[in-house]
Amino acid sequence: MLLDSITLKDLLSFQEATIELRPLNVLIGPNASGKSNLISAITLLKAAPGDLQEAIRRGGGVRQWIGKRQPRTTAAIEARIAVPGDARPLEYSLAFTERASSFHIVNESLRPVVDHPGSGFLKRSAGHVRIYRTGNQAFSEAAIAESKSGLAAYRDPADPTPITRVGEALGAIQVFREFHTDLNSTVRTGVSTMAHKDFLWEGGGNLALILDDLRFAGKLEPLKEYLRRFWEEADDVRVKTDGPVTQTYVKERGIEEPISAIRLSDGTLKFLCLLAALRDDTLSGAGERSLRRCGGHSGLRTRGGRRDRLQPATVRRSGRMAGALSSG
Repeated sequence: MLLDSITLKDLLSFQEATIELRPLNVLIGPNASGKSNLISAITLLKAAPGDLQEAIRRGGGVRQWIGKRQPRTTAAIEARIAVPGDARPLEYSLAFTERASSFHIVNESLRPVVDHPGSGFLKRSAGHVRIYRTGNQAFSEAAIAESKSGLAAYRDPADPTPITRVGEALGAIQVFREFHTDLNSTVRTGVSTMAHKDFLWEGGGNLALILDDLRFAGKLEPLKEYLRRFWEEADDVRVKTDGPVTQTYVKERGIEEPISAIRLSDGTLKFLCLLAALRDDTLSGAGERSLRRCGGHSGLRTRGGRRDRLQPATVRRSGRMAGALSSG
């Protein structure tokens, strides 16, 4: 899945804004300019096919999500997306409000971007949802809890519409807010060889397995090159399996013994996690042209089809990391 654009209305700090997205995006701005709020908004898309109410609660409650303009009415998010298996670009929209201090969905829809009468797939108003196959004839119609999305209520392995595929694609989004590099984290101490390595965990805990997978595929060199820009003395990235645990090491130029992740700096480990999140397809292709002036490590990955897509990386604070990722 690829997010083509996101429109936010009275959501968090956004009054009305449309953000066009590409396969790799870098957000740069001062504090309180909306970078983190954009990522928070995308967590709602991720939560839509699951527990939206819980995502709202974790974000401070519905009142914190609705813009501060008076009178406070509704907040809305609209996303244009490309989903594997559907040639048409689709538009998913969700609007919600606060009633009696509770979260209530007002409207929700899924339709082709190029719309025409009867072309929608999901149309919802408050506690009532309709699912359309084609044309104007609703083949499924039901009452629905006002805190539950239509994507969460409707799931069908044999779904002839893109509704189920869109729900699966949105639920597969990964949001990287913080890479955990404390002394007891598996980023430092190593991770079980039995853990999965399809994609980086949101806290970065399976970093060693991702690096080992890239090494085996012969795709570790671009990552090493970016690390050398960040840390000039870094000579090599190595991975060692000792019994049931795989751990990350970095060899410093002129020093024979590699440094284990236990002794690496927080900045080096977080940078390695960022590179592992970008992975080989981004670092060796579009990333070489698109990465500019960036630091920090929040971001998200959308998964779908044969290859992962990374969108966007929210970046801030670190000038050193900016220079390391700059291709210029």
